[in-house]
Amino acid sequence: MATYRFYKFSSGKRIAAPAEDRDFDGDIPAFEHARCLANGHAIGVWQGARFVANVESNDLGTSGERFTSQ
Repeated sequence: MATYRFYKFSSGKRIAAPAEDRDFDGDIPAFEHARCLANGHAIGVWQGARFVANVESNDLGTSGERFTSQ
């Protein structure tokens, strides 16, 4: 298992809450968790120093998620 860190961003792209660390078996389960956290916020996902993804949600948090990674 790897530890992933999730950052919640405000609409101004500032960190909106303390980061959350969780263990997952890979990037896909971590991405799915980020989708659950989005709910109107952008979520940045990192594993250590490695950027994994940004998940962006519309204001309703029910659709419009976008996955980007390097």
